[in-house]
Amino acid sequence: MENDTSSQKEREKTMNFLNRFTTVQKLYLLLGASLLSLLLIILIAFYNIKNIKKELNIVYFTNLVPIKNLQIIQKHYLEEIILLENNNEAKSKNQKAKNIVQNLLTINQKWSIYTKDHKRENELKYISYANKYIRSSNEMISNYVGLFRNSQENALSFLEKRDVIKHIKNTIKVIEKILTYEIKTAKINNDKTTKNNYNIVSQFAIIILLLFILTIIISIAIIRDINFRKQTIINLKDDQPEHSDGALTTDSNIDELTGLYNKHYFDTMFQKELERSNRSKVSFAFIMLDIDFFKQYNDIYGNDIADQALEKIASVLINNAKRADDFIFRMGGKFAIILGNVKQKTAQQKANTILKEIENLKIEHSKSDISSFITSSIGVTLIEFNDQNNKNDKKKVLEKVNESLNQAKEAGRNRVVIS
Repeated sequence: MENDTSSQKEREKTMNFLNRFTTVQKLYLLLGASLLSLLLIILIAFYNIKNIKKELNIVYFTNLVPIKNLQIIQKHYLEEIILLENNNEAKSKNQKAKNIVQNLLTINQKWSIYTKDHKRENELKYISYANKYIRSSNEMISNYVGLFRNSQENALSFLEKRDVIKHIKNTIKVIEKILTYEIKTAKINNDKTTKNNYNIVSQFAIIILLLFILTIIISIAIIRDINFRKQTIINLKDDQPEHSDGALTTDSNIDELTGLYNKHYFDTMFQKELERSNRSKVSFAFIMLDIDFFKQYNDIYGNDIADQALEKIASVLINNAKRADDFIFRMGGKFAIILGNVKQKTAQQKANTILKEIENLKIEHSKSDISSFITSSIGVTLIEFNDQNNKNDKKKVLEKVNESLNQAKEAGRNRVVIS
């Protein structure tokens, strides 16, 4: 149960973060995440392909080739035993001697290749021991071939010949131990390579899964934006008066100077947001903004300059409330903002940003008691869906936000107070 609650909080935190962005920004975010993931996959693939190639080379050249060479040595020693034990006069002595010498050449060649490969410290001691056996066996065989070619094979007694064969068999056993060790090492290296390849596949799977989850989350946020825009358009049409010919107009809802919604539309829209908040169980923030000493500004600089200042301030508000469920209203000398589906921390951050950006406009105000430029005071209140005191009560919410605004003014203006 606690895990479900924790997961729900994490999802809400993620959605609140995404709600700060406009629909277009979310699309760019999705594109950026996809490109970043693709780049990450390419980098991981490039890095691991080199490692895989290196590991395959280790498995092949360090294990498989040595095993093959040792097996060839064993095979040719066994052939030497057969040739030594074979007394068939039908086969010419020259041919027999040639076959024995050829086997010796192959054994020496493969053993030389094997010993030149990189060996660990613990392997060198046994390789040296095996080397003595091979040299001794090869000398015995060479001596036998010399006697054989000089037609002195009979000079080699039966017991001496048996000793040569026994020594070769012991050499084969020594080689068998090395072969067993190499096969065991090859299996370990193969298991390591398999594990590494599994890890690589796992990395790709995790990245793809994270990209899929991120895509789903951002897509849900975008769909919510689109659906909310559709619903807003429907609500707007429902609120718009009809002319005698049945045509709809939006002029009555828009402030001509700033292009923001006016107080007429605020009265309707605010009530709808209250109802939606209680119905959908989604909180929203209500911000009331007043320009500090704006009456004095209007008296000194005139209506035209004051209107230009209002337009610039309206632009700041628009840039900070771009989401589908954000609404901005001009309420005479004040501005009101509805931020849909936000938590208190987000609303406070947004209000502080607006406060700073208005002052950063650097609009000269010579009659301000607190600054050389135009500033603002902001009151913020959060309407929670479970706040029964605020349920469908527009009057109480307005009183609460105006109380916060008045506190901001009394505290020295150019600040945010949230309640």
